[in-house]
Amino acid sequence: MYKISVCHPTCRPKTARITREKWLDLSKNPDSIEHLTCIDSYQIDKINKKKISKNIMEFFFPCLNKKSVGLIPKLNFLSSIVTTNCIVTETDDVTPCKDWDYLIYNSTNWNNDVVMKIRDNGDLEDKDRPYIIRQTAVSKKRIQKYGYFLHPNFYHVFSDDFYSWLAHKDNVVIENEKIEFYHNNPLYKGSTTTIDKFHNEAMSPERNEKGKMIFLDLTLKSITHNEINKLIEEYTYSFKKRRTNINFVLTCVGINVEKLLN
Repeated sequence: MYKISVCHPTCRPKTARITREKWLDLSKNPDSIEHLTCIDSYQIDKINKKKISKNIMEFFFPCLNKKSVGLIPKLNFLSSIVTTNCIVTETDDVTPCKDWDYLIYNSTNWNNDVVMKIRDNGDLEDKDRPYIIRQTAVSKKRIQKYGYFLHPNFYHVFSDDFYSWLAHKDNVVIENEKIEFYHNNPLYKGSTTTIDKFHNEAMSPERNEKGKMIFLDLTLKSITHNEINKLIEEYTYSFKKRRTNINFVLTCVGINVEKLLN
């Protein structure tokens, strides 16, 4: 029935509902979109569901010790219950391009193991890390392969890094240059949003250091010697963009591929 599932984990229900309307207004065929939002609840001890319309659902996720569990448990929950093969992440401060649903759905065969890297203005803010996937669509097959959307060991920081690392390691990343989103991140130039308590909680120095250590540990545990050797060989004949992505994967596990090959 539906072609695309949109998953929106949030700590800001009012903003999320405004964002949802914006996304649906910019879509080509809103009736083909299954839209799922997951919101913090300070009053329940199990996940509750509320049907907004035939294709829009809200879920209320229990907080832990009166604090938000962050986006990852909520995103992983939503991505585990979708009914389509194409899953798109929606966040409070991101605006998609017009007809985003049509463009994404027709970019590839979503029955495959695939991750779409969607460009946004963050790519200009972070030119030194072109391999990072900030906005994304992913196939259900990809989720089922690993059992999660974002690794559950993370709270927030470095979860995108590992998501990107794993996708590039497996060489399942695609792009469509016609698709570009706008990320109104409060840390970006020209942003109209401000840093709030949820940003501070997610991006604290302690969270950053812990996320970094988790990332380094997971990368070492998530690649085999055979995969490393294949990536080194692939590097020798790949185009520039793929070489950059391979270099990212190998550098994270302590291998300087350029030095190794010279």
